[in-house]
Amino acid sequence: MQKIPIPTGSGRLINGKFFISAIIISAVLSLIGILKMIPAGGGNEHQSMRRNYNPARVCDDAWRQESKLNFSSFRGDYFDIKLHGGCWSGRIRTPDGWQSWQKQMVGNDPKSWVAFWYEGSNPAGPYPGSSIPSFSYPPHVVRLQGNGTIRFYRTDR
Repeated sequence: MQKIPIPTGSGRLINGKFFISAIIISAVLSLIGILKMIPAGGGNEHQSMRRNYNPARVCDDAWRQESKLNFSSFRGDYFDIKLHGGCWSGRIRTPDGWQSWQKQMVGNDPKSWVAFWYEGSNPAGPYPGSSIPSFSYPPHVVRLQGNGTIRFYRTDR
């Protein structure tokens, strides 16, 4: 292999192999510096979320669950749903009398997460339990999967 002289700016020439090695070492050190800026555990907290989320599978018992998940005539101000990962729940029907509502995770477990599949739309998520988005005018029917317990609560009173 032919040596390529590289000017250094000081009038001296350096070996091309040395120059390329120096660039590679510099790039590796820069990458290590960038990786050190990522908070410890960044991404590890929700490994179970990524591992257990399955957007293509409805649970085998989803249809048997639906009678317990029909809150259409419910008169209270909130209800809780225990989540499980790996497949979509049966259809959850929010109360017909609720004009607006929100949802939040019960407790503050850092391993909690949730994904939504509103009737008539594509699945959304998964989202960490601390970052559940607000959906504008969501349908009254949704399937869920996740880890933890989610609370639906009325906001129109």
